[in-house]
Amino acid sequence: MQKWRRYIKIKKSNVFEVYVTDEEIQEAYESYPEDLKPIYKLLIYSGNRLSHIHKMLKPLMNAILL
Repeated sequence: MQKWRRYIKIKKSNVFEVYVTDEEIQEAYESYPEDLKPIYKLLIYSGNRLSHIHKMLKPLMNAILL
C-alpha cells in the first residue's frame, strides 16, 4: 500500500470541521418560531439534512391537508 501512495496524488478536499457548543444550539432553538421548533429538533437529534427531513415530511403534510 505504501508503494502505491508514492505515485498517487491525493487532492485536498478543503473540508473543515465546525464544532457547535451546547449553548449555541440552545440559543438557536430559542430563536426559532414555535411552529418550526419540531423541525429544528429533527435536525439536531436525527442528524439528517434538512432536504431529507423535507422529503420525509412532505407526504405527511399532504396527507394532513387532504
